[in-house]
Amino acid sequence: MKNTRDETNTSQVSSLNAKDFALPLFIFVVGLLGSTLAFFSLHEADRLRSQDARHQLSDRVVQAFHTRLSSAISAVKFGALMIEVNPDLNNLQFQTYANRALAKQDSVRILEWQPLVAASDLAQFEKKARAEGKHNFRVIQPDASGDEWIGVSGREVYVPVLYAWPSTIGTIGFDMSFSPIRMESKLRSAETGEGVASGVFDLMQGGKVSSGQMAFAISQAVLDPHASALTKGGKQAVKGYLAAVIPITPLFAQALSLANLAQYDLIAVDLTANDGKFIYSSIHPSTGKLDKTSTPQDTDITQTLEVAGRKWNLTLRPKSTFFAGYFHYFSYLVLVIGILLSAVIAFIVAATLRARHCLKTAGLLLEHRVMERTRELSSAMESLATAHTELVSMEKNSALFSMVSGIAHELNTPIGNSLTVASTLKDHVITVERQIEQGMSRRQMNDFIEQARTGSEILVRGLQKAAEMINSFKQVSIDQESEARRVFFLHEAIAEILLLLTPSLSRSHIRISCDIPHDLQMDSYPGAIYQIITNLLNNCVLHAFEPQQEGEINIRADSDQQGSLLLEVRDNGKGISEHDLKRVFDPFFTTKRGKGGSGLGLNIVHNLVNNTLAGELKLSSELGQGTTVSIRIPLCAK
Repeated sequence: MKNTRDETNTSQVSSLNAKDFALPLFIFVVGLLGSTLAFFSLHEADRLRSQDARHQLSDRVVQAFHTRLSSAISAVKFGALMIEVNPDLNNLQFQTYANRALAKQDSVRILEWQPLVAASDLAQFEKKARAEGKHNFRVIQPDASGDEWIGVSGREVYVPVLYAWPSTIGTIGFDMSFSPIRMESKLRSAETGEGVASGVFDLMQGGKVSSGQMAFAISQAVLDPHASALTKGGKQAVKGYLAAVIPITPLFAQALSLANLAQYDLIAVDLTANDGKFIYSSIHPSTGKLDKTSTPQDTDITQTLEVAGRKWNLTLRPKSTFFAGYFHYFSYLVLVIGILLSAVIAFIVAATLRARHCLKTAGLLLEHRVMERTRELSSAMESLATAHTELVSMEKNSALFSMVSGIAHELNTPIGNSLTVASTLKDHVITVERQIEQGMSRRQMNDFIEQARTGSEILVRGLQKAAEMINSFKQVSIDQESEARRVFFLHEAIAEILLLLTPSLSRSHIRISCDIPHDLQMDSYPGAIYQIITNLLNNCVLHAFEPQQEGEINIRADSDQQGSLLLEVRDNGKGISEHDLKRVFDPFFTTKRGKGGSGLGLNIVHNLVNNTLAGELKLSSELGQGTTVSIRIPLCAK
């Protein structure tokens, strides 16, 4: 039957789990939706934040680029004006201007004044330059191999470098008309009157045609205010060109530094050239053909710049390490954590519900079992209480039987003596009757009277003692059985119980003394007092002393100002051990099992003092020093 009931409860648990499965599933779905929404929101916010940050970075990079470039353009423009208004410009004046204009910026590597020289005037131009201190000056150009420099020839107009800053640069006499890239920007400047940037070229430096360092030049046409002839189109004749040579790498230095701090690469492409080359790439710093690193990507941020008449694309591309940043993955992290938390919460809820159902079922089973055990325990307690009551009654009856036995033994003496005296008197009466018939003398009569008087006194004393014991026993029995409350003197009550216990105590060698005021009156239950004193004295005789051992028991009583009786029973016996002292009031605990001890004596005393008389009981003892029982009860019972 028990197994069937457990199986039924298990089935109920499974059914409850199936019903409540919807709640964990609902929690997981809600958590999943919330995590997904949070992911998309954070992802979009991250994308917009990243896009805004890239645009801001792009603006800062372009601003840094423009700042460096604009100073170079301004230097070229104002230098051209200076040359235009100063037809007699010499090298010292040129150097002075360049030093002042370019002292606070490092983008311009070379500043050159390149006058236009017709082929017919070339010899006179070289002669004049040598006369100004440029020894061995001549206009030169690269040979067909591009490795050596040779004198110019074959063109109608040359564009040689007359002055160059810094003076140690070593480009004096180089003819720029041989370079289509540089001449293209010069011709456009002559047409527009503005500074024009050239395409990227290999910088000529230190007497070398190719130095390996890429640069571009910004050329500004210098007009001749004294020329009367106009060029085709009605424009004023050009006197020459002021050109600023700008290396690529230093120009992008500050912009690249900003890009690197933000984990971006920098790529610059000349849209005007259409030659399939890029200007600059921090991925591949050397200039070359466009490859996949320069192919536009979705993550690129590109701005088109106007660079002195040319269009450049400036592109910022995230480095490979950029995507390892925390914020890029934050939205994904939130999504993963959200899903995991939703799953964990759903699992916890499911586990909690299952545990709750299991606990509920277990609680029902436990409640049922507790009820069964309670009924069994109640029945056992009732049986135990009945047994305890019967044992207490037996203990009382045993004490009463012992008392009756002692009294009966004690009554035998006075009653036996009385019978003997009465028989003797009867014989004397018969003798006297015969003597009277025969003639009784006065002396015989006096002897008979004396004997009768003595016998009568003996008979009266014996009968009085028997009557006294019978009356005391009758009073004690009535008090013990009726449990009636009455007013009595404690001294008389103790005397009565001692009188009744005299037969049983007389067989021991124990002396009992009392110190009780004769006027100590109580309104209480004398039967309870009788039982307390009887059990305490019997307990002392049985436990405190060995058989035939001499000892003393003192009963002392007094009253206090609070209306309480202070009763003390003290013996000088062997005492109680500390281990046994904790259990002496427990029912059925005795150290004399099988030797007359029932284990109920002190338990009865404890119950009578604390329950019937509403008092307090204390017991103190020390091995070899005796035991003291202190009782405090109201003189007037409650």
